[in-house]
Amino acid sequence: MHATNLTQNSVSILQIINGEYFRKSYINSENGRTKLIQDCPSEITNEVFKMWGGSPTVEDITAPEPTPVQPDPRDIAIAQLMRDVAELKAKGEMTNV
Repeated sequence: MHATNLTQNSVSILQIINGEYFRKSYINSENGRTKLIQDCPSEITNEVFKMWGGSPTVEDITAPEPTPVQPDPRDIAIAQLMRDVAELKAKGEMTNV
């Protein structure tokens, strides 16, 4: 494992496994620091924390709660009609549509 692209706000970790290269990035936030400690050996985290210091410089982003969306009544009616047509076709009762 090697720390690359180390800045005050982020780091990329390069890992070579069976000759294949893998890169993972971490930001200097509470969650990013925790994940870095979980994923990397102390030699890497010590190197990164020398640059980052003792406090995060990036705020963790929290996704807003999704807003439930009610379907338009016209869309419901169209879906029901399409279902009815499909059922009639499946029964062989509708052949010209």
